[in-house]
Amino acid sequence: MREIKFRGKRVDNGEWVYGFYIGPVSTDNQSIVYADKENYYCQDEVIPETVGQYTGLKDKNGVEIYEGDIVTACWYDYEEPNHDMTGIVEFTEGWMSYWIADYDKKEFSELNGQGYYHWTIEVIGNIYDNPELMEGEE
Repeated sequence: MREIKFRGKRVDNGEWVYGFYIGPVSTDNQSIVYADKENYYCQDEVIPETVGQYTGLKDKNGVEIYEGDIVTACWYDYEEPNHDMTGIVEFTEGWMSYWIADYDKKEFSELNGQGYYHWTIEVIGNIYDNPELMEGEE
């Protein structure tokens, strides 16, 4: 079973926190609950727009992939590189799966692959801390 967790940026200092997501407690208060290094229960208010779910996948370096991450990816077809792209990881409700979206190039690719067809993915940032990574793509 895959691990269900979320991340979000704290309202008070902009640091990322990871844990269980508590939806809107009020119209302007959303929180993430987690255990800190000393295993104390913590609950921090987070910026709602920054909340993203863990996809259950890790990149080629072992980094967890979350919604809102910017990734570079290469699609392999029978061990041969076939297609490169840079995009944002998003959940698509119509397909009920995670996708890599590059709106400038109008490319969308499902974030999975099995057997002979697979992605090699690397997280290079996220849309909240590194929006410039998606600007000026040629």
